Amino acid sequence: KVTEGIYVLVTYTAPSELPKELDRVFRISDSVIRHMIINLDDK
Repeated sequence: KVTEGIYVLVTYTAPSELPKELDRVFRISDSVIRHMIINLDDK
């Protein structure tokens, strides 16, 4: 069981295609165990 981890929060502005590509890269990366990408709408 893993008892330690590193959490990273990244806020960015990018084209609408980027989250899909980031998701693809994170899924094939052995160093990323779990990830979450969310869209923050301007309010």
